[in-house]
Amino acid sequence: MRSLAFIGSPLGVTDWANSLRNSIFDGINPFIPITKEQFDLEISLLFVTPPTIPDSVKTEKVNDYITHNRHYQQIWDIVNLYDNVLCQGRSTQLPTLAIWGREDKIYDIRGADRLQRCIPGSQVIRLPKAGHLLLIENSEEATADYLRFINVLHSKSTLPTS
Repeated sequence: MRSLAFIGSPLGVTDWANSLRNSIFDGINPFIPITKEQFDLEISLLFVTPPTIPDSVKTEKVNDYITHNRHYQQIWDIVNLYDNVLCQGRSTQLPTLAIWGREDKIYDIRGADRLQRCIPGSQVIRLPKAGHLLLIENSEEATADYLRFINVLHSKSTLPTS
C-alpha cells in the first residue's frame, strides 16, 4: 500500500516560526550564515540540544557558505516559493503521517493542526523534546513511530475482505 510520510515538519504548510522570522527581520538569514555566531544561531534553531561543533568545523562550514553564497541564496529563494503548497488545491488521498517536533523552531508545532486540515485523515505525531531535525536528534522515536504507521497500514491491507 502506498503512503506519504513527513519525518519532521514539512515545507509548504505554515509560515516560518517566530524564532526564524525574528532573525530574518534582524537582517540575519541563519540558513546562510556568514559568521560563526550566525552558524551557532542556525544550529540552535535546528536542534533542541545542539551538538558541540569544533571551531575548526564551524570556520570550514562558514567559509563554504561564504564561497557558495549565490548557490545557497538561490536555494533559499526556491524554498520560499513553496511556503503554502501543501494546503493549496487538491489534497492527497494517500494515508499520510507527519511526525513533528514539539519544539521545532523552524516551523512551529501549531502548523501540525493546519496540516491535518489540509490533508483530511492525516495522522500527526507531536514528538516531545524534538526540534526540526528528527532523524538526527530523535531518530529512534521517529523511526519507531514511522514503523508503527507502516505496520498498521500493512495489517489493514492484508485483512481479508468480505
